[in-house]
Amino acid sequence: MSIKHHVADLWHNPHKRNWLFIGLGALLVMLVVVYKAHTRWIPDIAEYIAQELPREIYQSVGDSTLESLDDEQFKPSTLSENKQNEIREKFGTMVVDLALDSTRYQLHFRDWEEGINAFALMNGAIVVTDALVQTLDESLQLNAVLLHEIGHINNNHLMENTLRVSIFYVTLSMIVGDISVVADLLVEASAMGLNFSFSREFELEADAYAAKSMLQLYNTADPAIKAFEALEIAHQADAQKQAEDTSPANPDKTPSEVYQWLSSHPPTRERIEHIQQIVEESQSK
Repeated sequence: MSIKHHVADLWHNPHKRNWLFIGLGALLVMLVVVYKAHTRWIPDIAEYIAQELPREIYQSVGDSTLESLDDEQFKPSTLSENKQNEIREKFGTMVVDLALDSTRYQLHFRDWEEGINAFALMNGAIVVTDALVQTLDESLQLNAVLLHEIGHINNNHLMENTLRVSIFYVTLSMIVGDISVVADLLVEASAMGLNFSFSREFELEADAYAAKSMLQLYNTADPAIKAFEALEIAHQADAQKQAEDTSPANPDKTPSEVYQWLSSHPPTRERIEHIQQIVEESQSK
């Protein structure tokens, strides 16, 4: 019997039609519950849990993450000691000027074959790759990126994001009845690898923190905009190079993920317009 006949049979049979409506209704309710959980309930639960967790857990997770990345992906930085110390000194001054706890943040430099990146860990560590420093040689542009990462730390985005994904996976597994995969999903969700990306909400919130801090420190957010533009140019140049390198002689060659920091964030134009809006609001006060 064809699908058309099955549908006709369901529709003209009152008993079967009732069960069809019940099934569709149950599916609709489940979709609404999943949507509400993902957009409202889970974020609220994750935020509460993240605030209640002791700092020792944050420290332990951050330390373990950096150790794992050093073993598996990172190499020692090739930047000179003088360059690293210069950036650390300026970073420390910036933290003090913002009246932040200077003991909470640590700056680490690493050489990474994937290229440009900067990201924060739960223990307050901020990892900066050599390629990022070389691309943003102007210190205030680099400061803008570092302030973005401080924004993630101060707003607890790392733990909240991990908890959101973990809770969602557990809830979904319980709904579909396949609880056996929960452990694997949790491991995957909580992994703090370099492909870790935040929601658009978190990224724009971190951008806002960086822009407001730049205005407070330097009375301008232009370095943040210029940093995004410089990263965008570097990203486009890399994409063009990858396209030129891809040929029938290299069929397995795919575009690299060199510019991870840029690619895991909202579009550059959206971010720049967001910062410009923050500047305009600040000037109108």
